[in-house]
Amino acid sequence: MLAPNTTNPTSWIEKFSEGVNVGYRYWDAFHQKPLFPFGYGLSYAKVRYSHLSITRHRDGTRTARVTVTNRGRRAGTAVPQLYLHYPSDAGEAPWNLKGFEKTRLGPGESRTVSFTIDDRTLRVYDERTDGWKIVRGTYTVAVGSSSRDLREQERFVP
Repeated sequence: MLAPNTTNPTSWIEKFSEGVNVGYRYWDAFHQKPLFPFGYGLSYAKVRYSHLSITRHRDGTRTARVTVTNRGRRAGTAVPQLYLHYPSDAGEAPWNLKGFEKTRLGPGESRTVSFTIDDRTLRVYDERTDGWKIVRGTYTVAVGSSSRDLREQERFVP
Protein backbone atom coordinates (compact mmCIF):
# COMPACT_ATOMS: atom_id res chain seq x y z
CA MET A 1 0.00 0.00 0.00
CA LEU A 2 1.33 3.42 -0.90
CA ALA A 3 0.74 6.41 1.33
CA PRO A 4 2.01 9.97 1.05
CA ASN A 5 4.85 10.96 3.32
CA THR A 6 3.55 14.01 5.23
CA THR A 7 7.04 15.33 6.08
CA ASN A 8 8.16 15.21 2.45
CA PRO A 9 5.16 15.43 0.09
CA THR A 10 7.20 14.37 -2.95
CA SER A 11 8.06 10.94 -1.51
CA TRP A 12 5.95 7.92 -0.62
CA ILE A 13 5.99 5.47 2.26
CA GLU A 14 5.56 1.86 1.18
CA LYS A 15 4.27 -0.75 3.59
CA PHE A 16 4.98 -4.40 2.87
CA SER A 17 2.84 -6.88 4.78
CA GLU A 18 4.43 -10.06 3.41
CA GLY A 19 7.56 -9.79 5.58
CA VAL A 20 10.25 -12.27 4.50
CA ASN A 21 7.84 -14.17 2.23
CA VAL A 22 8.70 -12.43 -1.04
CA GLY A 23 9.02 -14.17 -4.42
CA TYR A 24 9.64 -17.92 -4.26
CA ARG A 25 9.46 -17.75 -0.46
CA TYR A 26 5.78 -16.75 -0.71
CA TRP A 27 4.92 -19.84 -2.76
CA ASP A 28 6.72 -22.06 -0.24
CA ALA A 29 5.19 -20.41 2.83
CA PHE A 30 1.64 -20.70 1.50
CA HIS A 31 2.05 -24.11 -0.18
CA GLN A 32 1.23 -22.86 -3.67
CA LYS A 33 2.59 -24.34 -6.86
CA PRO A 34 3.99 -21.81 -9.34
CA LEU A 35 4.01 -22.59 -13.05
CA PHE A 36 7.77 -21.93 -13.19
CA PRO A 37 9.52 -22.25 -9.81
CA PHE A 38 12.41 -19.98 -8.85
CA GLY A 39 15.58 -21.29 -10.49
CA TYR A 40 13.67 -23.22 -13.13
CA GLY A 41 15.62 -23.66 -16.34
CA LEU A 42 15.91 -25.98 -19.28
CA SER A 43 18.92 -28.07 -20.18
CA TYR A 44 19.83 -30.95 -22.42
CA ALA A 45 21.31 -32.64 -19.36
CA LYS A 46 19.30 -35.08 -17.27
CA VAL A 47 20.81 -34.24 -13.92
CA ARG A 48 20.98 -36.37 -10.79
CA TYR A 49 22.05 -34.97 -7.42
CA SER A 50 23.56 -37.37 -4.90
CA HIS A 51 25.88 -37.77 -1.92
CA LEU A 52 25.19 -34.47 -0.20
CA SER A 53 27.54 -34.13 2.75
CA ILE A 54 28.39 -31.36 5.20
CA THR A 55 31.87 -31.06 6.67
CA ARG A 56 32.61 -28.83 9.66
CA HIS A 57 36.02 -27.15 9.73
CA ARG A 58 38.08 -26.00 12.73
CA ASP A 59 37.28 -22.35 12.04
CA GLY A 60 33.54 -23.07 12.40
CA THR A 61 32.71 -22.89 8.70
CA ARG A 62 31.12 -25.78 6.89
CA THR A 63 31.36 -27.06 3.36
CA ALA A 64 28.36 -28.68 1.70
CA ARG A 65 29.32 -30.94 -1.18
CA VAL A 66 27.02 -32.64 -3.66
CA THR A 67 27.71 -34.85 -6.66
CA VAL A 68 26.03 -33.71 -9.86
CA THR A 69 25.72 -36.28 -12.67
CA ASN A 70 24.48 -35.88 -16.23
CA ARG A 71 22.55 -39.09 -16.93
CA GLY A 72 21.63 -37.96 -20.44
CA ARG A 73 23.20 -38.57 -23.85
CA ARG A 74 23.96 -34.91 -24.53
CA ALA A 75 26.18 -32.37 -22.88
CA GLY A 76 24.30 -29.82 -20.83
CA THR A 77 24.43 -27.32 -18.05
CA ALA A 78 23.28 -27.81 -14.48
CA VAL A 79 22.86 -25.13 -11.84
CA PRO A 80 22.82 -26.80 -8.43
CA GLN A 81 21.22 -24.51 -5.86
CA LEU A 82 21.77 -24.62 -2.11
CA TYR A 83 18.82 -23.73 0.14
CA LEU A 84 18.78 -23.36 3.91
CA HIS A 85 15.87 -24.09 6.25
CA TYR A 86 16.27 -22.30 9.59
CA PRO A 87 14.92 -23.46 12.97
CA SER A 88 11.32 -22.31 13.48
CA ASP A 89 12.36 -19.71 16.09
CA ALA A 90 14.20 -17.77 13.37
CA GLY A 91 10.95 -16.57 11.80
CA GLU A 92 12.34 -17.09 8.32
CA ALA A 93 10.66 -18.34 5.14
CA PRO A 94 10.61 -22.14 4.68
CA TRP A 95 13.63 -22.21 2.32
CA ASN A 96 16.24 -19.53 1.60
CA LEU A 97 18.59 -19.59 -1.39
CA LYS A 98 22.18 -19.38 -0.12
CA GLY A 99 24.23 -20.35 -3.16
CA PHE A 100 24.29 -21.69 -6.69
CA GLU A 101 26.96 -22.94 -9.08
CA LYS A 102 26.65 -23.26 -12.84
CA THR A 103 28.46 -26.30 -14.18
CA ARG A 104 28.70 -27.87 -17.64
CA LEU A 105 28.57 -31.66 -17.83
CA GLY A 106 29.27 -34.02 -20.69
CA PRO A 107 27.15 -37.15 -21.19
CA GLY A 108 27.60 -39.42 -18.15
CA GLU A 109 29.95 -36.94 -16.47
CA SER A 110 29.88 -36.34 -12.71
CA ARG A 111 31.28 -33.42 -10.78
CA THR A 112 31.37 -32.49 -7.11
CA VAL A 113 30.09 -28.99 -6.38
CA SER A 114 30.94 -27.24 -3.09
CA PHE A 115 29.21 -24.48 -1.14
CA THR A 116 30.61 -22.67 1.90
CA ILE A 117 28.34 -22.21 4.92
CA ASP A 118 29.69 -19.65 7.37
CA ASP A 119 28.25 -17.54 10.19
CA ARG A 120 26.96 -14.94 7.71
CA THR A 121 24.99 -17.68 5.95
CA LEU A 122 23.31 -18.70 9.21
CA ARG A 123 22.53 -15.27 10.67
CA VAL A 124 19.08 -13.70 10.75
CA TYR A 125 18.16 -10.15 11.63
CA ASP A 126 16.62 -9.68 15.07
CA GLU A 127 14.42 -6.56 15.19
CA ARG A 128 14.25 -6.63 19.00
CA THR A 129 18.03 -6.25 19.40
CA ASP A 130 18.55 -4.39 16.10
CA GLY A 131 21.30 -6.83 15.17
CA TRP A 132 22.22 -10.14 13.57
CA LYS A 133 22.15 -13.45 15.40
CA ILE A 134 22.40 -17.19 14.87
CA VAL A 135 19.30 -19.00 16.12
CA ARG A 136 19.85 -22.13 18.17
CA GLY A 137 18.46 -25.36 16.76
CA THR A 138 18.69 -27.69 13.80
CA TYR A 139 19.30 -26.32 10.30
CA THR A 140 18.56 -28.22 7.09
CA VAL A 141 20.57 -27.81 3.90
CA ALA A 142 18.96 -28.90 0.64
CA VAL A 143 20.34 -29.00 -2.91
CA GLY A 144 18.41 -29.27 -6.15
CA SER A 145 17.71 -27.69 -9.50
CA SER A 146 15.08 -25.17 -8.33
CA SER A 147 13.25 -23.98 -5.22
CA ARG A 148 10.67 -26.73 -5.82
CA ASP A 149 13.06 -29.51 -6.79
CA LEU A 150 15.20 -30.06 -3.70
CA ARG A 151 16.56 -33.56 -4.10
CA GLU A 152 19.16 -33.99 -1.35
CA GLN A 153 18.93 -32.87 2.30
CA GLU A 154 21.20 -32.94 5.35
CA ARG A 155 20.76 -31.51 8.85
CA PHE A 156 23.25 -29.94 11.23
CA VAL A 157 23.43 -27.98 14.47
CA PRO A 158 25.83 -24.99 14.53
